Formats: sequence, structure tokens, C-alpha cells
Amino acid sequence: MLSIAGRATSKLQELLTLPNGLNASLAAIAQSESVTVPPISPTSVFTDNVSSDLAEKSVEPKYTAIYIYCDKIVNLLTEKFRSFSGTIEMTIEYEYHKTASRELIKRLNCMLPG
Repeated sequence: MLSIAGRATSKLQELLTLPNGLNASLAAIAQSESVTVPPISPTSVFTDNVSSDLAEKSVEPKYTAIYIYCDKIVNLLTEKFRSFSGTIEMTIEYEYHKTASRELIKRLNCMLPG
């Protein structure tokens, strides 16, 4: 049985890899910004419940990569007879190669807020 953090991470990965998930959102943003963005492969999404910094130290890094992990869990125990009733903070990190082309960096910047 998966832990609460593992189940939350799996659910977030499932939501991102749905047909109307991350790639659909990226395509819509790219279209509105008049740029082309290649779709992100589901094999580029990692759910090892570890930050990208630690993951890169343990194995050879793969770019482009999306790391999903649970950052913080607070079980407030406000609902009786439930195994969990609280908040979970999830982190999504997007990693790309530092020697990426200017076009790729331009495409990434159009997707970032601010």
C-alpha cells in the first residue's frame, strides 16, 4: 500500500499525463505566444519523491525532466475515522539542459509566469 505522499504524487502524475493535462496546456500557451513547444514525454516525468538536485547526484541526469514530489504533509486530524485530513504541498520541478538553444529558452520563458 502506498503512503499518503506516494498516492498524492501518483495522482498528480496521472493528472499531468492525461490527454487534457500538461501537454494540452503547453500547446495552448504556445499557440497564444506564437511559438512551438514539443510535447513532454510521459517517460520524462519522475515521481521518486526526491528533489531534482538529489536525483541528479544519484543517477545520470536526463533532460528534459519533470520531477514531482511531496514537499510537506500536515495531518490536522480534524475529521474522525479518516486516515488523513489535512494538507499536502506538492512540488513540480522542470529541468532542462544548461546548454539549451536560445529558441528553447525563449519557449520556456513564455511558459513561466512573471
